[in-house]
Amino acid sequence: MKILLINTNQVVQKLVEVTTRKIDCALETLTDVKELGSVFDLDSFDLVAVDDEALGKESELFFSLCLKNKTLLLYSQTTPSPLFSYTIKKPFLPNEFLNILLGLKNPPKEEEVKVEGLGSLQDQEEEEDEEDFEQLLKDLKIGKGGTETEQETEQEAKQETKQETNDEKDQQSLQKTQNEQYALQDQDQDQEQK
Repeated sequence: MKILLINTNQVVQKLVEVTTRKIDCALETLTDVKELGSVFDLDSFDLVAVDDEALGKESELFFSLCLKNKTLLLYSQTTPSPLFSYTIKKPFLPNEFLNILLGLKNPPKEEEVKVEGLGSLQDQEEEEDEEDFEQLLKDLKIGKGGTETEQETEQEAKQETKQETNDEKDQQSLQKTQNEQYALQDQDQDQEQK
């Protein structure tokens, strides 16, 4: 499967590269929609993905050159055109892009084949997709909860709890010292009054 990415955003570039590499897709990149005219075999691409920053005001040119292609818009602020086959709002998780690629690579079958005692082939494929996604997250060093692994998150939570406990102890110690100072001041005042 061949993917063409038109993009100027390095984060998007990295996510797309890792995802396409993970499922053995060929990836070619351009930085400007105007460069599409130099691509001789545009019909050979299974998907032409474009970042809204690279698309700019060149949507007419883009659609005139990509009539036969499946198209994907990676957008943040613009309202996506209904002419795109797929859209993903930025920031996005790799699995959003991966799901589109897997859908293109393995189009849905008309009939779901049941294997007695094993469930359906679709269930098996979904399990494999989940395993692929888990491996992709490991490759990217991204946990399911965001940008950290579960172990790092757990360690940070322990450190925060420890810090909170230390802060409470410091606060109690400060309060005790202040109370002692007030008690000494009260004693001094009592002695002065006598």
